Amino acid sequence: MLTAFLRQSRSSASATGFAAVADTVLPARQSAARLLPTLAAAFLWALVCFQSAPAQTTFGSITGVITDPSGAAVPNAQIIVVNQDTGFTRRQSTAVNGVFTVPDLMPGTYRVRIEKSGFNAQEKPGVLLDANHVVTVDVQMTVWATTTQIEVQGTVPVITTETATTSYVKTDTQLLDTAAMVRQGNSNQGFVIYNPGIGVNDSGNYSGPGAREIDTYWTNDGIVEMQDLVGSGGSGIGPGLENVAEINYVLVNAPAEFKGATTITTVSKSGTNQFHGSLYYDYNGSALNARDFFATSVPFNVYNDFAGSIGGPIQKNKTFFFADYEGSRNHTSTVVKDNTPLAEWRTGDFSSLLASGKIVKNPFTGDAFPNNQIPSNLINPVSQNLQNFFYPEPNCGTPGKTAGNWCGNLRRSTDFSIIDGRVDHYFSERDTVFGRVSYHRMPILGQRGLLPPVGTYNQQRNDGNAMFSWSHTFSSSLLNEFRVGYSRDISDVSSTLKGDQIISQVGIQGVTNTGIPGQPTLSVSGLTGTNSYSIHDKALTNYEATDNLSWTHGKHALKFGVDFIRDGNNQNYLPNNLYGSFSFTGRYSGASYADFLLGLPQTTRLSVPAPSSYLRGEIWSFYAQDQFKVTPRLSLNYGVRWELTPPYHDKFGRIFNYDPAASALVVPTDGIGFVNPLFPKGVKILTAKQAGYPENSLLDFHKHNVYPRIGMAYKLTSNGKTVIRAGYGLYGNTLYGTVARNLEGGPFGGSISYFNSITDGVPLLSFPNPFVPEAGQVAGFANASGFNPHMNVPYLQQWNITLERQIGTVGLSIAYVGSHAVNLLYGRNINQPLPSTTPFSVDELPNPNFNAITWFENGGGQKYNSLQVSAAKRMGNLHFSSGWTWAKDMTDQSDNDWVFADNPIQNQFDRRAEWRNNAYTPTHRFYADALYALPVGRNQHFLSHMPRLAEGILGGWRISTLVTLQTGQWFTPYFDGFDPSNTNTIGGRPDRIAGASLYPANQSINNWFNVGAFRVPGCPDDNANCDSPANIGRFGNSGVNILRTPGMKNLDLALMKEFQFSEQKKLRFQTTFSDAFNHPNFGYPDPDISSPDTAPVITSTNGNYLSGSATSRVINFSLRFQF
Repeated sequence: MLTAFLRQSRSSASATGFAAVADTVLPARQSAARLLPTLAAAFLWALVCFQSAPAQTTFGSITGVITDPSGAAVPNAQIIVVNQDTGFTRRQSTAVNGVFTVPDLMPGTYRVRIEKSGFNAQEKPGVLLDANHVVTVDVQMTVWATTTQIEVQGTVPVITTETATTSYVKTDTQLLDTAAMVRQGNSNQGFVIYNPGIGVNDSGNYSGPGAREIDTYWTNDGIVEMQDLVGSGGSGIGPGLENVAEINYVLVNAPAEFKGATTITTVSKSGTNQFHGSLYYDYNGSALNARDFFATSVPFNVYNDFAGSIGGPIQKNKTFFFADYEGSRNHTSTVVKDNTPLAEWRTGDFSSLLASGKIVKNPFTGDAFPNNQIPSNLINPVSQNLQNFFYPEPNCGTPGKTAGNWCGNLRRSTDFSIIDGRVDHYFSERDTVFGRVSYHRMPILGQRGLLPPVGTYNQQRNDGNAMFSWSHTFSSSLLNEFRVGYSRDISDVSSTLKGDQIISQVGIQGVTNTGIPGQPTLSVSGLTGTNSYSIHDKALTNYEATDNLSWTHGKHALKFGVDFIRDGNNQNYLPNNLYGSFSFTGRYSGASYADFLLGLPQTTRLSVPAPSSYLRGEIWSFYAQDQFKVTPRLSLNYGVRWELTPPYHDKFGRIFNYDPAASALVVPTDGIGFVNPLFPKGVKILTAKQAGYPENSLLDFHKHNVYPRIGMAYKLTSNGKTVIRAGYGLYGNTLYGTVARNLEGGPFGGSISYFNSITDGVPLLSFPNPFVPEAGQVAGFANASGFNPHMNVPYLQQWNITLERQIGTVGLSIAYVGSHAVNLLYGRNINQPLPSTTPFSVDELPNPNFNAITWFENGGGQKYNSLQVSAAKRMGNLHFSSGWTWAKDMTDQSDNDWVFADNPIQNQFDRRAEWRNNAYTPTHRFYADALYALPVGRNQHFLSHMPRLAEGILGGWRISTLVTLQTGQWFTPYFDGFDPSNTNTIGGRPDRIAGASLYPANQSINNWFNVGAFRVPGCPDDNANCDSPANIGRFGNSGVNILRTPGMKNLDLALMKEFQFSEQKKLRFQTTFSDAFNHPNFGYPDPDISSPDTAPVITSTNGNYLSGSATSRVINFSLRFQF
């Protein structure tokens, strides 16, 4: 049935290409209910008859074709595969066509021996097998003449010849020899960027080619580290580098055993028949570092990293152990460059604005202040207190400019300790087991915000994980592996500031929250805000069980599997505005800071904390796949994956949704008793039963998530050195956990927004009481959000055509990779009226009980097309991997930490206006990772017989380098302070001015984009930032992500010297230069055109991806002793 289903898809694809495949497969998914009974029966048969098995393993396979001297197949030849480090042996026989496949092999180096009566035995040692890879060993036998054994030299594969999947590997040697500081901040996960097509967002999270962050899965020994509740992959600390055997990157057209379009797998080290170990130390200090481009001095920094490992046999050829420890102590400071009010502004003197034509008026009378100076008696004392508490006086930058006029260093520290342990045991050739435990501890003193008074936050991060694997061989053609894993991540974040004390000190009234860390949040257009990292404590828990059955039958290598994951998230999240948030835009006086001094916010917001949440969810996945070796040169890979993901729920029913038909919030029946009594009484709340919504989760459970995948690999030449590969697949986007995170709070907490107005010179809101008094007019409205309860699961279509060629020991690849994300969720404010020239009033709102109602539903999309060229070499004195990617990535939903980062869209009636470049996909990107061992010294080309003393000085030198070149990231200009569409939408995208260039002719970091190319909607071209825009009744016409930041140019270098004491003992000294030429890579300019002095100015630098926060040259010294 599965073969027939895929045959139908292939026959359609042959006529019209990939687009036809999509058209054929997608209707099949929509009617998948008809397939489910058959699929379920097939999986049940596999489970019962074969003790079925896992979703995704870390194993690899060795396959090949055995022929005689005439090229005819040799059936029933004995294949003996031996792990050269542990002695583990696996046996197999060739089929009638001479084909063999030995599946489920641990990554490592193997010896392959072929025996057949009448032929000389042949042996091929040094076969390197990586995780999730298939290595081809084709052997032509010779007729027996005398008792002899022929040894064929092993090689390291540099191209893929058997599957359509695009994957790459970083071995432990490559990780240790890199020119990057991979240990600092445990950034070895960052190596993913040294692969074609990888994207990275502002938070440092990664996505595969054409995929999204939530499509990327990180696993450790085959157990998923990513939690669907969190929506981003990777553990907080990760394994110690001494524990890593390799990192495997499955990036394009993953087979059905993989859940996501992109999977990064870390494989832990195991012990061998020989004792091995290591000791390591790494140091960096301020004296070794260069000054940041914007800093006045080198930031303080003391970094120490130390590690050790030991592994070996407990019983030779039977039981092995490996253990490691890594610790890091990093105390440093971060360069910040803030926008603070000019010294004269602090006393109400805005006369400097007259030169630009900006008039500051008295909002109580409507008259202009003489000489733009606010009388001291009108300066609000609460504003003065807030100014003195939060805003330091300028100490750098251009006089008279607010852009980057305060410079400083903020202290921070990150310490971590990592302990890993693993034991492997071989009961026999039929049964092997291994288990691993890891514990990580990381206390952090982190930077809480940009302004010094905001201070720092304390975070205690503890996480641990454990896993167990059992492999059983029923016969030479039938194998099973079972894995179970557990992980827990505890993170407590607290502030050093006490919000109630600040509120009392500055004199703000109307805030009742006490005893909770935090501070009031100020947002003043053109100046640095006081927003900061939210306070929370959470415990994330994962349980996973997987089982995988491998069955080799003739030309077929079949796999069947089931995977179960249970997620749990206990979290107490405190929003930023517990002590009020206050927005000042210049709407009333004409200058944002003048509004602040007058105590006149445009909007305010106040929240009541919700009770702790206890989210729970689970994921069931089933798959079947076949690797069909049609001929020695043609391989087909096809399979199907079925995912069952019930929507997540809260243990106590404390989640909510929205019902547009009833204009009401909806909560589970069990949760109605937890509704906050302070939540506005006018808001209608229904139980799930009353609204007809699914109980507990408030979302429908879709069971039709079937994802077929197909691929082929064809060797164009008989020697297998030229291969064309192609594939197509569907990948589900399991986002129910992230959805559940967005259904927390609501009526269980409470957040009310207040909107100011001035009538007859009397403001509705002002300091000291920026919130509506209990006896006053209701001016604030709660915000709400909701998800269409019938929404479908988003999915990704991905395809590739790849041509690869091996020339000597170099592998070359050129590929077209494309994808199409379908049914992405997007949000729109369904409480937003149509744009018009009628001034906004509450009566215009469809539901006047709410300010905004963000409704999430399917409809978003993403289209990705790319050309990827890469080259790799893994043998000899020179090792390298390099690649160049050209990509066009268009979407209407940005991809960041959370799926809904930029919602709602600007105009709920015009989603197509959001179509734009994906912010985090550079158009061009080149990378190179190279290591060169100088051919000098013993066993080398030059001076191979030099004396030992000379060898100690001249021999053993290696040079390593990492190069990154890429174009900038996309961003969007905006304005604030006005509602030109009369839809209660303050600010937004501006208008473009016809004929104006986006970038100035004299572009520099002080003038990065042309502010004169934009205007506030309703303002004339010659006064683009006018104080009173015309009533135009529409949104701005500027597009999204039409501007680009500076690109990145980075070169890291490392110089290494090895001292060889014996065959097993050696000492390596390494000096690493991150950003060796101290080339600054600049960050984003201020995109707010309402502040033309700061808008085009760049005031920060970006660090390269592997050195964490380093934004200038950093030099490290390290020693590593290996035995």
